[in-house]
Amino acid sequence: MAEFEWVTKVGDIGTRAELKELYGGSVYSGGVVESATTPNVLLFSDPAEGLKYGYRYDGAAPDGRAFYYTGRGTVGDQTIARNRAIVEHKEQGRTLRLFEAVGVVKGTRTKLQRYLGEFQVDPDDPYRREPARDALKASRTVLVFRLLPVDDEAAAGLAAEERSAIEPSDARAQLVPLEVNSHTFYETGGSLPGTASKDEAVLVDEFVATLGGDDRVQRWAITLPGGSGVLLTDPFDLSTRTLYEAKNSASRNNIRMAIGQLLDYRRHVPVTGLRCVVLLPERPSEDLCDLIAGAGMGLVHQTRDGFTLAF
Repeated sequence: MAEFEWVTKVGDIGTRAELKELYGGSVYSGGVVESATTPNVLLFSDPAEGLKYGYRYDGAAPDGRAFYYTGRGTVGDQTIARNRAIVEHKEQGRTLRLFEAVGVVKGTRTKLQRYLGEFQVDPDDPYRREPARDALKASRTVLVFRLLPVDDEAAAGLAAEERSAIEPSDARAQLVPLEVNSHTFYETGGSLPGTASKDEAVLVDEFVATLGGDDRVQRWAITLPGGSGVLLTDPFDLSTRTLYEAKNSASRNNIRMAIGQLLDYRRHVPVTGLRCVVLLPERPSEDLCDLIAGAGMGLVHQTRDGFTLAF
């Protein structure tokens, strides 16, 4: 790449066409623009435009120390492969330059972009999965990157930014397809949480088969306060407003865990008259049945003939 000088200052406002003349890239290639002539990746955040694709998360963090930026991909789950320009910017010797839309050129529809400065992906909390709708209105997940300012100028500008209206720090719940799994939602930091055992997965599949059509049964993805992750529930029956929590055995520990999980989910799921039910492969002891009933929850267990709603 040829030698170049970055002349745009934090707070400067211009158009993408002007930026292309200075630093290369493209005017119409979406929000992530990789320059072929300079070692820069230009990131454009436009919450109003992004809402069309479920990009609800862009904006400054509550403490003003980071900026959340939704990755590339308008249809289907966003992938790391399509966002390597962000994830691997340091390895590629590139600088992330962040801009936000701040109106239009008078008398035109050309967007104006304000420069927020040089950023880097947070090495300790690089990104998280968040539920969203894609351009076809289908449920999917997006990658929300946590970007940190590199220098004092960018940090000062970010601290003065207006906070995002919808942030990963707010608890939210959204229905997603039942086939969305833990692996999809927890692709953060290169590690995955423990997943349900094979026996539990089989129990859920067999039970869901008794409930009816695919549209009737989904699950909730609950974004936790503070941006600390996403909870993914077991099946939710839309027609009966029933949320199930499955366990692979009727042990006391499993049942206590199921009750605790359902109590946690219930705080965030926006459903009036929500019913919570523990799903087990067999009927537990009467003492444990009393425990479930005393918590105000129902019980479904498997029998030789299928499944029985015990209470």
